[in-house]
Amino acid sequence: MELNFNELAGGAAIEKINTELQKVFENIKDPNTSETAKRKLNIVMTFTPDKHDNDVVIADIDVTTRLAPVMGVGTRFIVDVDSKGQIVAAEWGKQMKGQLSVDDVIEDEEPDSKEKPDSSSNVIDYQKIANK
Repeated sequence: MELNFNELAGGAAIEKINTELQKVFENIKDPNTSETAKRKLNIVMTFTPDKHDNDVVIADIDVTTRLAPVMGVGTRFIVDVDSKGQIVAAEWGKQMKGQLSVDDVIEDEEPDSKEKPDSSSNVIDYQKIANK
């Protein structure tokens, strides 16, 4: 017996395999999935002989994949209690919303327009600088 798998179901079987293979390779290259997780391509052929004539057999061809799941994402929160005793939380990133960083207080390129601290005090009014 010689059957050509490429020609089964008018070529639909190999088309399904190629479609699922494409999904496997896309999943492998997806930066949001594990690089080392195993992926599977399953080809299941189910043969059902005709109830009244076993010379006739119906074949169902199912092609499925088991892909690596997309990895979760993480973040960090800072949690505290406010002045009213309420729990408050904010996402903690490189800079929390509403905070100034040292980079926010960049001196202008022109030397005469630089904001300088009062020479009689070591206190710099960053709010005044940030609101300019």
